[in-house]
Amino acid sequence: MLVLRDAEPLIAWLRGERALRMLIAYDFTPQADAAVLFAERLAELGGCHPMAAYVDDPRREAARMGLLDAPDQSQQRLRDEIARRLARAVPALPIEVVISAHEGDPGARLAHLAERERADLVVVGSHQRGAVERLFSGSVALDLLRDAATNVLVVPGAAAAAVSQLPPAVRRVLVATDLSPVGNRAVAYALAVAPRDGEVIVVHVVSPNLMRDGQYGRPSYANFTAEHRAVLEERRAELNALLPGDAAGRTVRVEIVEADRADRALLEAIEREAPDLVCVGTLGRTGIGAAVLGSTAQALVRGCRRPLLLVQPQDR
Repeated sequence: MLVLRDAEPLIAWLRGERALRMLIAYDFTPQADAAVLFAERLAELGGCHPMAAYVDDPRREAARMGLLDAPDQSQQRLRDEIARRLARAVPALPIEVVISAHEGDPGARLAHLAERERADLVVVGSHQRGAVERLFSGSVALDLLRDAATNVLVVPGAAAAAVSQLPPAVRRVLVATDLSPVGNRAVAYALAVAPRDGEVIVVHVVSPNLMRDGQYGRPSYANFTAEHRAVLEERRAELNALLPGDAAGRTVRVEIVEADRADRALLEAIEREAPDLVCVGTLGRTGIGAAVLGSTAQALVRGCRRPLLLVQPQDR
């Protein structure tokens, strides 16, 4: 459905007199993907300057990445993830990504962005919810039609069903290890799965209170700072020892995260890094000195939104 508020920019675009400035509402849903693909079809008719706008709650995004204290960093990571997804979906159409850093109604924020970016057309997907669903879930498309001063194109949800949603090629793999045999085996699997031009992020979670010999302490303890630093250096050395000397073109990065909850820390790291595949062992160390990776793997199965590869112990 096309709602015209000012037809002149569209007519000039169809005549080849100017490029069309499109603002595409994007939120990782199939409906948003359908809007992007429809914008690609519009770009075939004439020159376009497309922008993808993300207007969901910025604090919620920062929280899922564990970056509530670094909102600028969370917005940059979100921008990078959307740009990667769009480049895979429509490689022939460069799309600028705009992140709304404000809270409030998504429809009103889209209308504000359209005005700020001088958009000629806003393209938005629609879930085509019924009246009862709209009562509880709302409708961004309806709110946008009410608030926007520019032209609005609503792509129906039926278009999303016709889109072939093939899984993306695996280029970025995040692997979690607690330095147990099965955790280290997961690292080997991640290195085997990642392509030669891919990236492997090795994540290890350490308690912020860990000292030598599996002891725990606080910063007020006499030797805590020196012992905790030594533990981190030892863990990093062990992690680096798992990696091959020749990365064969891959980018390999080690990340040590200090947290009391390994499952929550890993889920936040996964959201920050936005990998194509997550690799983790099903069982790991037990006892005080390390996280129980078995329960962590279960938490990842429940909470991870990415494809997950679970590695069993060798004797199973």
